[in-house]
Amino acid sequence: MLRYLFLACLGLELAAADGWMEDLPAAQERAQREGRDLFIDFTGSDWCSWCIRLDREILGRPEFLTAVREHFVLVKLDYLRKRPLPADRQAALDAISERYAIAGFPTVLLCTADGTAYARTGYLKLTPAAYADRLLAAQAARGREPELARQVADSRGPAQAAALHALIDHRDLMGSEITRDLMQQAVAADPMGTLPATVTMRQRLAEMTITETLRAADTQKDDTQRERLISQGLADSMLSAEFRQGLLMRRAMGKFQTDRAGARTDLDAAKALAPNSTAVEQIDLLLRVLMRP
Repeated sequence: MLRYLFLACLGLELAAADGWMEDLPAAQERAQREGRDLFIDFTGSDWCSWCIRLDREILGRPEFLTAVREHFVLVKLDYLRKRPLPADRQAALDAISERYAIAGFPTVLLCTADGTAYARTGYLKLTPAAYADRLLAAQAARGREPELARQVADSRGPAQAAALHALIDHRDLMGSEITRDLMQQAVAADPMGTLPATVTMRQRLAEMTITETLRAADTQKDDTQRERLISQGLADSMLSAEFRQGLLMRRAMGKFQTDRAGARTDLDAAKALAPNSTAVEQIDLLLRVLMRP
């Protein structure tokens, strides 16, 4: 606990030193005055490990700050849990999170100076420079969706498939929802799979279907169906390594109480499958738990 409190205090000091603001209305006034957008980081510096990683690996790094400062007024809203906030400050933070429908931490919003959100993201396994580039690309693409949608409506065949993939890429960049229907349209417009993006889209649809079916099996407590779906997914090389890694982790968790050796085997295989994924840290933690007597 002391470690998290120390990191929280350190984070606040660094935030102030790097020009971060904590008062959103004041930040909006400054953004309007200086002709910049808002970068709002919803964080939990004394309890949220991914928030701490985002700060340490990206948001606090000079190369990130140098790249974004002239484009955004930086705002950090810290939702502490282990150190109580004044009642009025907590109420203000709660109102802001409700306004923007914040469902998890960390969440990063890009907003116009009046506070209108146009892009949403969070922790990404990127370098500080690459993370900044992604934000600047989202800022440059603000307001392009109607034009991209028109291109989809006005085209047919391979051109429409390319337009659909461009729309999907845009929604991915902006953190907007990418519906199953939109992905299916992109696949249907390129039935021969001539575009690399179509192959990726088929993969995503297959992964979505397995995830939904697994969720239903979990709800029904159907262990036989669950194991069958996991085995089928692991055997399908079309699925991404990260997705199959997740399937192995899911199977390992089911063995934790009854087959610790089997759980360890699955976790070792999961780590080998995608050794650079963001899930490796969690896998290592689970392996350490299994090593305990």
